[in-house]
Amino acid sequence: MCVGAPCKPIRGGIMKTTLMADSQNPTDALGGGGLAVVFLVLLLGGLQSRDLLAGPAPGQSRPMRVTIAEGSARAFATKTVLPVFPAESMKRGIHGVAVAVVVFGVDGVVRDVQIQEAPDEACGEAVRAAARGWLFKTVHGPNKEPAVVTTKLTFYFEIASDGRGTVSDPTPARDVNAEPSGTRYHGLIGRDTLDKLRAEGGLLLLDIRDRAQSRNEPVRGAVAMPVEEIEARSRELASAKSIVVVCYSEIEKVCDFAARTVVRSTKSARVFVTLVGPAR
Repeated sequence: MCVGAPCKPIRGGIMKTTLMADSQNPTDALGGGGLAVVFLVLLLGGLQSRDLLAGPAPGQSRPMRVTIAEGSARAFATKTVLPVFPAESMKRGIHGVAVAVVVFGVDGVVRDVQIQEAPDEACGEAVRAAARGWLFKTVHGPNKEPAVVTTKLTFYFEIASDGRGTVSDPTPARDVNAEPSGTRYHGLIGRDTLDKLRAEGGLLLLDIRDRAQSRNEPVRGAVAMPVEEIEARSRELASAKSIVVVCYSEIEKVCDFAARTVVRSTKSARVFVTLVGPAR
């Protein structure tokens, strides 16, 4: 935008304007100090001036970005806020899990909240409002530099038998490095065993692939739960007699890690792994 005089295009897509005082005396614009000339540089790609200002100062680099599991993020939290159960959603009996993707800066202040899933729109907005009130300690990356962090926050909207609604945090995360006890992890199975487990009843198929993969190539009857959400959403696994972890054949290590996490996150369920097609 040009102020005080018409803009004149010059070579290279740069706009030039001369600011004049009401008297049209070139020297008046600076109180006798000379001609005031303002150059507004507009990148040919349509970059706005706010984008030019958004980058780091000269000689400074952008903060590194890291992604951490929800259990770790909650351990870094210095202030937590539970969502308020929307009255209309409660009245309608709406309930379920809500998951928000949260980004907080090096100062621990939440910068962005995206709702990944929620029982309804009102519950999602309640989660967004609550998540913006969280504060965190500074997280440092591998080089000990303060980092901008992406994580997830999970909340459960539940309605009691008397109709009252409550919102709660997930079950505290367990030590993911500890070895699971007992022999509930039975490893890789094929279709025949999977069919037998289906016939027994009490089976939960757990699709640990990322949400885009689960959405584009759904597995019949499976619950989508990316591996980083398993511990936070462990209460959804409580009623299962057998749990089969579904993942791609080219990421067996991830499947094994997910299966062991499921064992740690449940009390009695038998845990298996089945593979679907190569990762793309």
